Amino acid sequence: MTGERALGNKKAPGYHPMRARQILAQPHGFIWVPTALLPQHGVRWEEIDEPSRARAVITCGTLDEFRNFDGFTLTTRVEAGYHFGAEAYFPFFRVMRLGEVRFQSP
Repeated sequence: MTGERALGNKKAPGYHPMRARQILAQPHGFIWVPTALLPQHGVRWEEIDEPSRARAVITCGTLDEFRNFDGFTLTTRVEAGYHFGAEAYFPFFRVMRLGEVRFQSP
C-alpha cells in the first residue's frame, strides 16, 4: 500500500510519503512495529505525571473505495486521525492506494 503519514500537528502536518507491506498470514501474523518511536531514532520521551501511568489516545477514521479481491471485499483507501468528527480533527495516516493482494492457500 502507498500513502502518507504525518509527523507534525494539525497546523503543520509534515506529511511524508509512505510505502508499506502487511503480512496477515501465518506464520508471521500481523506486523506493526513502531520502532521509529525508540530513543535511538531521535524521539525524546518525558514523564508528564505519575510513573507507570498510561494515557489512551483515541483514534478513528474512514474506510473507502472497497474492491473485491478473490471473493473478499477490502477497503483500498484509509484515513485515520485524532479528534475524528471535530474541528480539531487531524489525520495522521492515509492509505491512498492498495496495490496487490495475495492469499495463500493452506
